[in-house]
Amino acid sequence: MKIRFTRTVGLLVLCMGLGACSWFNGSDGMGVETGSQSASSAESSGAQAYGLGGSDSFSAENGFVDGKPTNQTYYFGFDTNHVQAQYDKNLSAQAAYLVEHPNVHVRLEGNTDERGSREYNIALGERRALSVEKVLEMQGVPKKQIILVSYGAEKPAVLGHQESAYHLNRRVNLKYQG
Repeated sequence: MKIRFTRTVGLLVLCMGLGACSWFNGSDGMGVETGSQSASSAESSGAQAYGLGGSDSFSAENGFVDGKPTNQTYYFGFDTNHVQAQYDKNLSAQAAYLVEHPNVHVRLEGNTDERGSREYNIALGERRALSVEKVLEMQGVPKKQIILVSYGAEKPAVLGHQESAYHLNRRVNLKYQG
C-alpha cells in the first residue's frame, strides 16, 4: 500500500512539473537557419499549417538548393516547445517534399540550453521535436517518415553561458536521412 501511494504521489508531482513547464511560453525567437540564411529576430506565435504552396515551395527561401531539401534548424523560446509561426512556410515546403517523396526520412533532433537538469532537458528536447513532428503530420507527412531524438543539452550548437548562446541551443534540427 505504501509503495502504491509513493508511486502515485511521484507520478502526480511529475505531471504537475510537466504541466508547469508547458505553462510558460517565452516569446523570443530566431529565424530558421538554412544554407545561406542567417538567424533573425521575429515575433513568436502559434504554428498553423498553411497550404502546401505552389511551384515556388521548393525554393532556397524554404530550405531547398536546386530543388533538393537541406537540413533545417528551428529555434524556440526559453522553456517552451511552441513552434513559431515564422516557420510555417518553411515547414509547409518540407512537408510537401516529404509527402511527394515517401521513401525519404527525416530525423528531428530536439535540443535545449544547459539550464535545467539532464532529465528535464531530455524531456523538453523531446517535446520540441514532437511539436515539429505534429506540424509535419498535420500537413500529411506519415509518422513512418519521421525519426525523433532528444539530445537535451548534450549537443550544444554554441558554447557559452550567455543568452545569445542559450538562444542558439534551444532548437530542433531537421535532418534528411540518406
